[in-house]
Amino acid sequence: MLVQAGTIFLKRGGHSASNETTEHMTWSLSRRQPVISFPEGATSEGRTVRSFYGRLYQSAVRTQGVVQAVAIAYLHASGVHPRVPFVGDDDLVRHLWRLLNEDRIDARLVFCTPLPATGRERRTLAARSRMQILETLGLLPGTAQAGR
Repeated sequence: MLVQAGTIFLKRGGHSASNETTEHMTWSLSRRQPVISFPEGATSEGRTVRSFYGRLYQSAVRTQGVVQAVAIAYLHASGVHPRVPFVGDDDLVRHLWRLLNEDRIDARLVFCTPLPATGRERRTLAARSRMQILETLGLLPGTAQAGR
């Protein structure tokens, strides 16, 4: 785990790394500092939402905090903006350069209803916050696709 400028970088694949990250997040939350995580653990093309890792919710459970899911959609006439997804073997510098060369990228952020972590299990929080985002983005069967 590496912490720079308040950002916690998690080394994937290591159980001890996730434990260290959980400890650092718990320390931050216990001091009433906000923590932002991306619980999918990977990026996608934006047409679905991957499963959320419950381990990233453990700190909220420990500190009896509140989880605030935020649904993000990058709007485009074709649905998801084609330049935004950072997937596969994409190179970060080239990806950022493509984004910076866009005239405009519209983003819609929706703050979902906060979920108290008190008395909840981390996997339950992960599943519920994922469901909130799916509902908000219209990605559940029978709902309109986000951005359309």
